[in-house]
Amino acid sequence: MSASAMAASDVVSVMAVLAAAGVDAWVHRGWGVDALVGHQTREHQDLDLVTRPEDVGRATAALVAKGFTARDAGEPLAVELVDPQGRAVDIHGDAAVAGPGFGAMGQLADAPVPCVSAEAQLAARARGRLRDTDLQAIRLLHGQLGTPLPPRLSLIHISEP
Repeated sequence: MSASAMAASDVVSVMAVLAAAGVDAWVHRGWGVDALVGHQTREHQDLDLVTRPEDVGRATAALVAKGFTARDAGEPLAVELVDPQGRAVDIHGDAAVAGPGFGAMGQLADAPVPCVSAEAQLAARARGRLRDTDLQAIRLLHGQLGTPLPPRLSLIHISEP
């Protein structure tokens, strides 16, 4: 792992800090997929989190109190935080977190981790340009977990690497 790569134990630690601050947060994107499959599948340079819009400030303050430095993520209701080791946490406020099917429970480093559901993970990928890491996530969520593909994703051929 590179010096700035995050380990599963780092994810669990960040989630514990947020829980202690009373912030509900869900792991999304790369680490969220890994939590759903129950183990790390690739190296991650950051941790993407989703929280309620009104909790972005409280989540940011809790991590700043633990040594993270906050930077503007360039979009409303989003903050990027970096710790002294260079590990990044991206927090996004999203009103949809209270929606049906949004949250799930995964596992990392033998600890339960709240994460964005497989269905919501796939729906998010169906809205954007697909990168190699997205294709890997689709293979894991659909191929390994059997999560149905949204219509846009069902039109592409997802083969093993």
